[in-house]
Amino acid sequence: MKSFLFTSLIVLLCTIGIKGDEIKISHQKSSYTINDFNESSEINAVKCETDDDCLSNSCIDGVCDFYFLCPENEEENCVSLQSDAWKTYDSTEDNEVHPETYKPIIKSCYKEELHTNFLAKLLSPTCETEKCEKDNDCLFGSCYNSTCITETPIYKCNSKDLVCKKANFIKCSNSDQCNSGHCISGFCLENEYPTIQRGVISSFLIAVAIRMGRTLFKYFYGDLKKNVSKKEKNKNDKKEN
Repeated sequence: MKSFLFTSLIVLLCTIGIKGDEIKISHQKSSYTINDFNESSEINAVKCETDDDCLSNSCIDGVCDFYFLCPENEEENCVSLQSDAWKTYDSTEDNEVHPETYKPIIKSCYKEELHTNFLAKLLSPTCETEKCEKDNDCLFGSCYNSTCITETPIYKCNSKDLVCKKANFIKCSNSDQCNSGHCISGFCLENEYPTIQRGVISSFLIAVAIRMGRTLFKYFYGDLKKNVSKKEKNKNDKKEN
């Protein structure tokens, strides 16, 4: 009996959340894959009266609006998220509105992003997750250098529009592929270059321009000196003759 009560208490605490290092059950494995978002189905037909009727805590016009993270691999199932977890998934800054820490860690960095060249990392933000210690700490992928990483691109999907687009820091070729609407330096990012990064880019371009200017000056000045020296030598040769 005591064992049952203890187990029930643990489940209850995990469900309603623990203040401090707050831990919540923020997700639920589904039977859907990314292919299920190609056409209307029961995904966008779950009836509700209040937000409490939906795992996502989002009831709109009598229908649950679900939020999913879906691996690109068609054999892997999507995960349904609560709306708060969805809102903070792509946040790159400390969020004071939703300070919850979710376990397992829902965010994973794309492995290829971690191996981009130095210049790309300088010009755009890099992916970070909450610190992990083991693979089981991560909802997707594995734990590498205290960061959750995945080799499979992750998509953000919603049941209302049946749209799936790539999450931040996933490789892209155009902005239409990104949930954020911004494909920068080959990766989906939340915003265009912020002010500090524009400053870095401007400084970099100015430094390159100065370096090229110096090189050109030395080149032309060197040629000019050679020509002057050559003319003086010719004059001296003529005088001697």
